[in-house]
Amino acid sequence: MAIAPGIEAVDDIFQEGKVVDGFVLGKEVHRGGMASLFSATKEGIDVPILLKIPRVGKDQPVESLISFETELTILRALKSPYVPQYLGSGNMATRPYIANVEPTTRPFFDEAKGGNCN
Repeated sequence: MAIAPGIEAVDDIFQEGKVVDGFVLGKEVHRGGMASLFSATKEGIDVPILLKIPRVGKDQPVESLISFETELTILRALKSPYVPQYLGSGNMATRPYIANVEPTTRPFFDEAKGGNCN
């Protein structure tokens, strides 16, 4: 199968300082087994933003992309103060990302450890 010449690699698209669909990428704040998180800004949005980028490629498990697509479907549908606000997403075939408002609370596990979950 021939490789499409006009498609950039995900690692080339998502780098600090690059602009993706109006989002200016900041530092990578986390790299997990299935995705990376980047801080970001966008004109007209005055809250901290996180862009989640799936780890895709020939050496990555297909489950990471399936999980990412499932998460995207769910985030678009959920409207709750307990779910990060969905701000947008990229084309899954060429620029896969999910943009959310960055949560400002501590992780649930930290809260539970401190006994603050009443």
